Amino acid sequence: MIVSGGSNTVRETVRIAKTERLNTLAREYVNCNRQLQCSDNNVARSRLNCQLQNIEQQMMAVESELEELDSASQDSNRCQLILDENLPKIDFKAAIQRVQGIFKGFPPEGGAALFLVQNSLPFMGDLLVKEIKDCLSKSTRDFRVYPVSFSPGSGLDQLTFLHRIADQLGVGVSERVECKKKYVESIVEKICGSLRTGSTIFFEFSQWDNVPSTAQPELLAWLIQDFWHYLERRLRDTANKWRKIRIVGTIVVDGMIAEGCTQSVAFCNDVDKFDMKNLFELPLEQWLESDIADWLGSFSDLPADTIDAIARRIYRASLGGMPCLICEALRKEPQLKQTKIR
Repeated sequence: MIVSGGSNTVRETVRIAKTERLNTLAREYVNCNRQLQCSDNNVARSRLNCQLQNIEQQMMAVESELEELDSASQDSNRCQLILDENLPKIDFKAAIQRVQGIFKGFPPEGGAALFLVQNSLPFMGDLLVKEIKDCLSKSTRDFRVYPVSFSPGSGLDQLTFLHRIADQLGVGVSERVECKKKYVESIVEKICGSLRTGSTIFFEFSQWDNVPSTAQPELLAWLIQDFWHYLERRLRDTANKWRKIRIVGTIVVDGMIAEGCTQSVAFCNDVDKFDMKNLFELPLEQWLESDIADWLGSFSDLPADTIDAIARRIYRASLGGMPCLICEALRKEPQLKQTKIR
């Protein structure tokens, strides 16, 4: 049999073979023990006892090998999880600096910010969103995430969008009115009524690419002007009673938003000109060889020459530092699977 694939495939093949071997030994042990119980010949009984001891030793050896395989598999999975957790730390410096600058500019009572992340697929925008959520969760006492995906299977219109938020907020059926304006007000009142000092609400709007390009300008304009503006206005009214309340949203686009969107809403990418009502675009950039080396130096225990060699090799194959290619290469890097990722 020819086995293709990575180390996980090989490990699973070995596990199957050893499990089959253990089952075979178990059957031999049962048969041998049955013969022993039925025999009254001392010579035969002595031979069967020796055979049983031999089979038992083989079974214990195979069980020990299976335990080692399980331990190696758990270590590999744990290493992969830690690696994935730390990948957002490679290089989103420019975007994170803008985000932190905006948050620091909020008044004492708090504020709102809606971010746009374009070209998410090649530039790993999902990792940037994960890093933003991580920063927020570490600096608040009440952190809540409301993911809203634009899925074609359940509709892409404004009412469906509101239903998805309402489901997570526990908005009752009687409050889900056909009038979108009143529906928005009902949802926003539910949100603002739950806020206290230190509360942070995070809306994660994903799969925007599923919205047809012809429908994107109207939906985006409605989302910002009817939903976000009202939410921001009511937040200011509510925040007077509390301190450090934040409502943050990210619109994640695998590619680029439709051209008409730039005419339908107000954009901003300058922290000094930030407006809570406008959509703020976060920059995504290609990564440098030094970014890869710095990350390896921070999250592995590899020697310097190995770090430099890995960073150089991965960067050379990444088409000028494309984050998606670098992340994939790091996940497959055999030397990272054999070292401690911290």
